[in-house]
Amino acid sequence: MSSIVIAVVVVVVLLVLFVLLLLSRYRVPGAEEAFIVTGTGKGHQGKVYRGTGTFVLPVVQRATRVQLSSIKADLDTSTPANDGIELKVRGVAVVKVGDTPEAILKAGPRFGDDLNRVKALVTEQLSGELRSIVGTMTAKSILVDRQQLVDQVAQSIKEILANQGLLLDSFSINDVQDSDGQYFSDLAAKERSDQAAIAAQSRAEAHRVAEQSRIHNEQAIIE
Repeated sequence: MSSIVIAVVVVVVLLVLFVLLLLSRYRVPGAEEAFIVTGTGKGHQGKVYRGTGTFVLPVVQRATRVQLSSIKADLDTSTPANDGIELKVRGVAVVKVGDTPEAILKAGPRFGDDLNRVKALVTEQLSGELRSIVGTMTAKSILVDRQQLVDQVAQSIKEILANQGLLLDSFSINDVQDSDGQYFSDLAAKERSDQAAIAAQSRAEAHRVAEQSRIHNEQAIIE
């Protein structure tokens, strides 16, 4: 009888250990995470799990955690514009790994859950694209229409990041200055002067029209 009891205890212990082993191999991604499971039965690239858990078999399978939360990359670079004026440009980009399985499979093997690697790559590539596009524009055109620069950089970098499984949430340029602070100052002063001259000309034209109207009215009265 005692041998039967011992056998039952052994079986129960083995079952408990087996269940604990299974539970220890169950992976559930967090709200801002995904798992790429590679190995036996998961295809050539692996299979993406997001919002649902899965068992990861020991030895024959491996789970790679991928962070999906957004990160902010600050840009601060100096580069010459098309007219030779050296510009200092500061901006900020918000980037994340794309939500689709295809994007996660592209980004996962390269970045995993290391957001600092994502930030470093985005900063490097955005700075390069920013310098390249600034070099095609004049300093004055950038000062007058900064949004044009933002749109061109965003459009260009979106395609580059998408090839690496990354998504550009937003991009903005906070400040643009010439290196010695003189060119933009002179340009702004000239712009104010031109606007003042236009305003003065408009006032003079309005006065002339009013005077002609007064003379016309007086002649009408005399007639």
